[in-house]
Amino acid sequence: MTPSHAELTVWYLATVLVVSQASAWAARLSEGSRWQTQAQRLFFACLALVGASTMISLWWGPGCCVLSGFSLAGMAVVATWDLGSARRAAA
Repeated sequence: MTPSHAELTVWYLATVLVVSQASAWAARLSEGSRWQTQAQRLFFACLALVGASTMISLWWGPGCCVLSGFSLAGMAVVATWDLGSARRAAA
């Protein structure tokens, strides 16, 4: 892999990481609003993008899949994190 190709790969994977984390937070924070359906669709589209990026980055070389794996793990944590537990406990 040439240095310019490696730099583009890192920028692509970092962009996927930021966009995927933003979509996960948007899906969680939009619960109960009129934007919930659109945010969830964006989340699932980004989930597919991260999955494809992870498979492709395995082909790019060792160490490239770390950012994609981090994105996938972060999306799973944010998607399953129960943000409403404090409100239910107070009620």
